[in-house]
Amino acid sequence: PGKHWYDEGRSFLHLADPAGMRDILLRTVDLTVEGVRAALASANLGPEAVDVFAMHQGTPWLRNLVEEHAGLSHTRSVDTYVTTGHLFAAFVPSTLVAAQRQGILADDQVVVIAGGGNGMTYGAAVLRWGR
Repeated sequence: PGKHWYDEGRSFLHLADPAGMRDILLRTVDLTVEGVRAALASANLGPEAVDVFAMHQGTPWLRNLVEEHAGLSHTRSVDTYVTTGHLFAAFVPSTLVAAQRQGILADDQVVVIAGGGNGMTYGAAVLRWGR
């Protein structure tokens, strides 16, 4: 408090409400899983049909938790966070590009994409790649 994040040549994060942030992060997993399940149900597919999973990765551990709780642990995905940091709205497209470049994503595969926006807004979609 009272300083800039760049003072003294180092980054600093101050959370005014750590408990509130914890609650938001925990709800993020639940809401994203709910969105993934709803998208799969709309497509008449189960988690086992999914080949690739790409999501907005606001934190490096978020994708792993969503995969685990949505039944998508078997899917292939790319962690772009370690090389790009936080990309905001560009996470999903950059993950799809990286997956395609790495040979993880190919035509006719079932892909689930998921993401969130400001506040507690989340959504997911199921698509067949290359169509």
